[in-house]
Amino acid sequence: MIFQLDWLLLSLVLVVSSVFLGFSAYYAGLAVKRWAFLGVILGPVAYLLFNTHKHLAYRKVEGARAHRVNF
Repeated sequence: MIFQLDWLLLSLVLVVSSVFLGFSAYYAGLAVKRWAFLGVILGPVAYLLFNTHKHLAYRKVEGARAHRVNF
């Protein structure tokens, strides 16, 4: 019984991660299917990759100096 509960919990975490990354990708303007798929495969670890990719995509659009304050 414990073994089945572990697999159920793991699959629940992966599905929730996929849905969360899908919505986050939609609101960030990124590819939804790609990030939802990575959420299913990698789980919560994909969120770290998502944040990096979102930041790099933003810098690509805004330019490298968009976040810097020059005095």
